Amino acid sequence: TQAEKIALEEGFQIETDLLQARNPGPSIVDEAIERGIDLIVMGLTYKRRYGQFNMGSVTPYVLKNAPCPVMLFQQYQPE
Repeated sequence: TQAEKIALEEGFQIETDLLQARNPGPSIVDEAIERGIDLIVMGLTYKRRYGQFNMGSVTPYVLKNAPCPVMLFQQYQPE
């Protein structure tokens, strides 16, 4: 809602949607292709696996297969 409000104030047209799927990576990419999306914006939580930063499996899949630019926002993780 906040992103839609800001875009409207700035004169941009955006479409937001919440997807629920068993396999989110392919679902996001398929929706982007089907709708002719110009930009995918994704939030990324800070996760550690074996002591190292880990993006999981969805984000790399979308980055590799997206038909458009992808913008990632990482959750702030105070030390």
